[in-house]
Amino acid sequence: MGINFKTLKWLEKNIDKKNLSMGVIGRQDLNLKESEKKNFDKIYFDKNNKYADSFLKNKFNLSKLVSFDKSNYEECDVVLNFENDFDYNEKFDIFFDGGSLQHIYNIPKAINNIIKLTKINGKIIHTVTFNNFQGFGLYQISPELLSSVYSEKNGFSDTSLYLVTNLNDKYWYRIKSLGNGEYFHFNTNDQLSVYLVTTKKSEVKKIEVNQKFYLKSNLSKNNYLKEKLINFYLYLKIIFLSIFNNFFLKFDKKLDKEKID
Repeated sequence: MGINFKTLKWLEKNIDKKNLSMGVIGRQDLNLKESEKKNFDKIYFDKNNKYADSFLKNKFNLSKLVSFDKSNYEECDVVLNFENDFDYNEKFDIFFDGGSLQHIYNIPKAINNIIKLTKINGKIIHTVTFNNFQGFGLYQISPELLSSVYSEKNGFSDTSLYLVTNLNDKYWYRIKSLGNGEYFHFNTNDQLSVYLVTTKKSEVKKIEVNQKFYLKSNLSKNNYLKEKLINFYLYLKIIFLSIFNNFFLKFDKKLDKEKID
């Protein structure tokens, strides 16, 4: 796992206080090009360490950073398998997943453990793979899954979801809504990641997750025709995507285009 420039800008966008504690699932490499390093003060870097721990602590004025992994092969701080139940009493102001989730078989258990280790009013931050990452991880994780997990009924608020491309794209794309019963298709011929931030407001005994499309009522004749049109629209998307990079990301009405500062 590794932290790139866009991930750092995402953390920068969402960490607005000092002296916070951070838990990290998987020890993170720091993957910055030399040209990208110029955007950050030299004092944040540790030339003798390829990992991002000291950089994150310095850059975000963290009081503490604890890295977790299922083995000690990257010399993490604490060996814990997030696919299992475990006893670990400390909770964190921020829990950060910088791309570990797609490499874990038991995703529901891992998410529950991340939630367990986050304080009330603490933040959970994910950057996970979504589209065109076949062969990279065990899963490609949809915005709808994260939206359903980190919902108000599950004890969360201020959940924001963004799509981010792997291209040299100076924008990210905020998903405005994933309403009940709606079709939504975010496609590109580039690789897409999902960036999420949410605030844990309460402890919930059981997380409920439903695919929202299947919660809608039986289709009327008009809705049936509408779905036929959607299928035709998706067919056209395939054609356009084979020609134009990110054409539908830039023009999708459910996305707000925001410049990465």
